[in-house]
Amino acid sequence: MTTPTPPRVERLAWAATLTVLPLALAFMVALWNRPPAGRSRPIPARGAP
Repeated sequence: MTTPTPPRVERLAWAATLTVLPLALAFMVALWNRPPAGRSRPIPARGAP
């Protein structure tokens, strides 16, 4: 049988989790909002010269 986790270790685990989650979310959003690789300029709107 395992011994209970000390509160200090639990606090460290929660701090690590709550630090990594927003960083991962920001990284995913940054990748999602990245422009497509092959296109250097936006597609002109319909009716634009």
